[in-house]
Amino acid sequence: MTVPTRRSESDASESGDRRRRGGPVGLITALGLVHYGIEVAVFEEDDQLSLDTKAGTVLTRTVEVLDRYGAAQDVLAASLRIDEIGDIDRATGTARASVYTGALAGDTRFPFVINIPQHHLEPVLRDRLEQVAPGSVHMGHRVTGFSQSADHIDVTVESPEGAKTVRGSYLLACDGGRSQLREALGIAVEGHTLAQRYMLVDLEVDLDEANPRDYPYLAYFGDPREWMILVRQPHCWRFLYPLEPGQPEPDRAELTAKAQRFIGDVDGLRVLGTNVYPVHQRVANRWRDGRIFLMGDAAHLITPMWALGLNTGVLDASNLPWRLAWVLRGWADQRLLDGYEREQSPVAIRGSGEMAEAARAYMDRRSSEVSAMAGGRWGVAVTRSLLGVRLDVDGRGDWSMIASGDAPQPVGTGDRLPDVPVFRSARPGLAA
Repeated sequence: MTVPTRRSESDASESGDRRRRGGPVGLITALGLVHYGIEVAVFEEDDQLSLDTKAGTVLTRTVEVLDRYGAAQDVLAASLRIDEIGDIDRATGTARASVYTGALAGDTRFPFVINIPQHHLEPVLRDRLEQVAPGSVHMGHRVTGFSQSADHIDVTVESPEGAKTVRGSYLLACDGGRSQLREALGIAVEGHTLAQRYMLVDLEVDLDEANPRDYPYLAYFGDPREWMILVRQPHCWRFLYPLEPGQPEPDRAELTAKAQRFIGDVDGLRVLGTNVYPVHQRVANRWRDGRIFLMGDAAHLITPMWALGLNTGVLDASNLPWRLAWVLRGWADQRLLDGYEREQSPVAIRGSGEMAEAARAYMDRRSSEVSAMAGGRWGVAVTRSLLGVRLDVDGRGDWSMIASGDAPQPVGTGDRLPDVPVFRSARPGLAA
């Protein structure tokens, strides 16, 4: 199994010549394949992992996927746990209803979300993959071509030692929003790009003791003039806000002044890193071509809002590996693989994509209500953690991302099974 990776377009800065680097969806997919006993080769075209400031919040469902693949404990050790997601009106400082993840205690062993920047997450995933499949990650290897046959695929790779051909059963394209594999297959991407861009800034500042804050470590400040998101990362505070069309990228002095206008005239504030990226809602019109599958940003480019970018890609990494394992073991025929796109594409197009658009309207105060915030304390926590995704497993169009109610509901077809402790013969165990 070959998994080419590259940095996603949604994380690409429009300033400077930053090189494309592999992202976490390919690494998590590889961990999933190894978990199911499939030999894997990961080709990353750069010679090192990302150093850029990128996505930073990992939702509960992603933690569960990482746990299934044996990587959760390593990721949790490098992360900051979040039990409250704040919703605050920036103009008045009035707090709205927070999302309390403790409401998930009856549904999951991980009733929280975590903050970890992508350039810290990728090395953890790479190291874990190296432990379980030594030598499977090939840095400085760029996929340049492929040739499909009835029972295999040959992939041409440009490596530091020169060109070589690698044979595998399938090719999984995790090569980002500007996917060259998708382009080579002639697969179109449908959707739009907003004129607005996002400015992401990492700041070194003490907002706990020297300058006590009155908002949680993950807080959304809505405002019709300029909304702001504050995220406490293990090593810094992260600010994210919109740049209007035509607005130039601010320099570090301007960013420092903007942060001080928001958090006060604090001492010791220092800009650690910045990134400006465009706002997309674009989805490939097909996700498979024979033995090649599109995954993550190569299949759906959803600019993060409410952490729906990376975490939507991890849903792909949860859905496809087990299908490939069943087919390779002879337990199912190729038709099982068709369910991957059928189940995941609605979640990306009409689920994460539309929810991200609604969240932007909510943050801009163009809309006072979002369905994802109207389902009761339990329902909102399940929705915002991505535990509420119901897949269209039988092709009837019955899928959802939004849960409702104040208590756990009966599990239905396509729902995720609760991941909670169970007991049998007086011996503790865990639900699968």
